[in-house]
Amino acid sequence: MDFNHYFNGAKYVESSTDFLFPYIRKNFNLEKDVQKAELTVSVLGFGELYLNGKKVTDDLYITPHAMYNPQLPQEFYINPRAFDDPYFNDELGYSVYVSKFDATEFLVKGKNVFAALVSGGWYYTGPDKYQNYRNFGKPKIAFRLKVRYVDGKTEEIVSDGSEKWAESFLVAGGIFHEEQDENKEIKDFASLSYDDKDWAAVKTTEPYPSKYILNECPPNRIIKWLTPELVRKTDTEKIYKTPINVTGFPVIKNGGKSGETITVWYGEELDEEGNLDLFHCYEQNSVFITDGRKEHRLRMTWHGFRFFSVKTTGDINDISCEKVALVYADVKNTSFFRCNDQTLNFIYDAYVLTQLENYQCGVPCDCPQIERKGYTGDGQVLCELGMSLFDSRKLYRKWLNDIKDVQDKKTGFVHNTAPVFVSCGGGPGGWSVAIVNVPYAYYKYFGDKEILKEFYPQMVKYTE
Repeated sequence: MDFNHYFNGAKYVESSTDFLFPYIRKNFNLEKDVQKAELTVSVLGFGELYLNGKKVTDDLYITPHAMYNPQLPQEFYINPRAFDDPYFNDELGYSVYVSKFDATEFLVKGKNVFAALVSGGWYYTGPDKYQNYRNFGKPKIAFRLKVRYVDGKTEEIVSDGSEKWAESFLVAGGIFHEEQDENKEIKDFASLSYDDKDWAAVKTTEPYPSKYILNECPPNRIIKWLTPELVRKTDTEKIYKTPINVTGFPVIKNGGKSGETITVWYGEELDEEGNLDLFHCYEQNSVFITDGRKEHRLRMTWHGFRFFSVKTTGDINDISCEKVALVYADVKNTSFFRCNDQTLNFIYDAYVLTQLENYQCGVPCDCPQIERKGYTGDGQVLCELGMSLFDSRKLYRKWLNDIKDVQDKKTGFVHNTAPVFVSCGGGPGGWSVAIVNVPYAYYKYFGDKEILKEFYPQMVKYTE
């Protein structure tokens, strides 16, 4: 579908300056009592969504990772050799995922407000550990609110440029790193009573001619809360251990002190002295400049870790952590295995946890802590197991579209990550053949012959 099928003349809105991670508000009036309302949203980046001060959904990282739109090499830094990479001459496909939510319970007769916090996510990623990053453009949002009144009449409210924006508390807001200045957070920015008269007018942008697809992929959620253990304390640092390897984030407390800087590093190992092994941190860290609140947590990304280190410019004795969020795509494990061999039981349990923690933002990624990308090699090797053990049909259907998008229409070459990141290559066997193997596995496990019909031209092109 095209953009207007979902948004009926709406536009993308973004900040009107170089600021990347804005608050956005739209005030509107409803003349009658509401019978039914549906909110349609496209966030190029990640977003939190609010109506009349209430969060529309507990889903995290709206919307899924995709090949959003074309990107020019001069728009981002990558290893210099990649500027001559044939990737930049490839004819790829581009997709944007559109999410829908029931908004009926949030709306009232009279004054209402839609509000959002927009972050970079996979659209404006920030640098990874290799100092590569993706920049498809400035993070932005488009929305459409379809309202049916109790008398049967309808009305639509869309993003059209009448919205206002202000700078948020996000100093850095990409997929690999988040930094918050809590003193800049407007805690009631989404409430109906908030006065936004001093906010600036948004900038509108036209959509790219990408494919717009209804998002049916399982969303990231907080699956459960875990209790960490304090394993080391010095005069400047506290190190905690989680019960299992975690994808998610800790909730750090500092006794409600303001004006401090809290830095958290996340890693997989401790060294021989009991310090966090920085090599196995992969540059994962987050920063909080405190404003007096008691708890501090990530909002727009996750990290992968077993240990985490907390330092503060204040008193380390004020630092504590009582809970850690376990976060991944809400894909259900539909399998069960137990036998009298504890080694086999361990292998099963380890695989299930590992696979679930690698389902992130609609992609079966290679690892959730370093690169976090949908490598076509890793993904095709494990796809049959993932399809047979989990309720993963919708997630793999989404990833199949990513694989289709990253095939060069001229040569048939399929890149080694789907969606493409940077400096991508990958030989034709270990990676590109995913365009044959993953659709075929999908057919075998879900009995869907239509997927073979859809992908057959791509398979032929790859074979050629």
